[in-house]
Amino acid sequence: YFSNRFQVTSAYYQLIGIPGRNLFHNYIRRLISEDRPYNTFVTELITATGDTHRLAPGNFLMRGVQQGDPIQDTWDTLVNEITTQFLGVQTQCVSCHDGRRHLEPINLYLSVRRREEFMRLSAFMSRMQITEVNVDAFNQQRKGIISDLSTGAYHGIVSPQNPGSRPARIGTFEPQYMFTGEEPTSGAWRRELARIIVNDRQFARATVNYLWVHFFRSGIVDPPTGWDMARLDPKNPPPAPWSIQPTHPALIEALADEFIRGGYRLRPIIRLMAQSAAYQLSSRYDGAWKPDYDLYFAKHTPRRLSAEEAYDALATATMTETPMFVEGFDQPLERAVQLPDPTEPRFTDSVRNLLTNLGRGDWWRLPPRNEGSVVLSLYLMNDSNVNQRTFGLQRGQQNSSTRVASLLATAITDDEAIRQLFLATLGRQPSDAEMAVALRNRRPNREDWFTDIQWSLINKTEFMFNH
Repeated sequence: YFSNRFQVTSAYYQLIGIPGRNLFHNYIRRLISEDRPYNTFVTELITATGDTHRLAPGNFLMRGVQQGDPIQDTWDTLVNEITTQFLGVQTQCVSCHDGRRHLEPINLYLSVRRREEFMRLSAFMSRMQITEVNVDAFNQQRKGIISDLSTGAYHGIVSPQNPGSRPARIGTFEPQYMFTGEEPTSGAWRRELARIIVNDRQFARATVNYLWVHFFRSGIVDPPTGWDMARLDPKNPPPAPWSIQPTHPALIEALADEFIRGGYRLRPIIRLMAQSAAYQLSSRYDGAWKPDYDLYFAKHTPRRLSAEEAYDALATATMTETPMFVEGFDQPLERAVQLPDPTEPRFTDSVRNLLTNLGRGDWWRLPPRNEGSVVLSLYLMNDSNVNQRTFGLQRGQQNSSTRVASLLATAITDDEAIRQLFLATLGRQPSDAEMAVALRNRRPNREDWFTDIQWSLINKTEFMFNH
């Protein structure tokens, strides 16, 4: 989840590489496994220094480097990434133009912001220096050495031959936090930005809302990157026709309070959400459903498994886990959710192709696709890499360890075999009606019959969705 959020992939030009990607992947895993405070983690990302092939956090900054463009474009891109990821506010638009006459139908708060205010926000990054260093003699891979200058400010001086993708910047600007007007109290401007960000209440609101979207499929503010800071307080409502943006203002504030009270740790707030009555609701609703009920989270909304989750479900259901070797890892991996980015497993084409067809994206230009489609349905029905996993001993000699083969090697009864296939593939027992259909369609060849049952279960909608 967080790897996809921050998208630190070795495929991003040649700026991160496998060492930087592996470091960042393990850094995120430690965030969760050690339940590190999220505000500390974010501070480390924003203030990172040093060699990005030795220290993990700097690879977040390298992911924002605009290769070949003026340094101001890198500052602006990183600031938009910081406000988007940690405040839920996309500031990309006002990095190019004032909000007036552009953002009135979209965002009340940003509609009155001026580009100068964004450049003052971006100025917090203007003393950061990134030195790119070639890792190999052929310049196929680079790393960054990140440091801070003691002086400097945001300016509009760029080469006429390389003006970048944004309109010309005029003037010189020192830092000011766009959302409160706060200014740095020291010359360590990136550290000051991190301090201001993580102490802004919006940081807590945005964090819990991102997590809420993951578990409930829609946010209390939705989309989670579209917060309007002028529409949050029911006691100070915006002018018509605008309305208060959070669907449950009291809930988002209560979750933010709990997150802060818990020391900005993620696991307690995730536990709180998962144990809530709202999360544990059925996806079925008794009575007539109305679209307005979506706002109240009145039932659970099924989520299609991500590509990695779907692959792991398929491999586990059929007992066809495949060791995946990743450069820089001591041991092979068996689960796709353990892979450090979408370029992997680069040595196992069949697994990589399956993940691509399941919609994994590339963490760069192609976002993940978790919606269903006719093409995906046809792929699951017909692809040999999927079908062979359901074969037994005779039809797939190389798959002697499949679940079907394992069942055939025992003296299991037909009824119990069907139950085992249902439990392994769908995580539940068959209904009486499903058991009757399976038995009624018994085939002379037991292997073909078991194969057909598991193939059918894999191609049920239920298999690809988290209920």
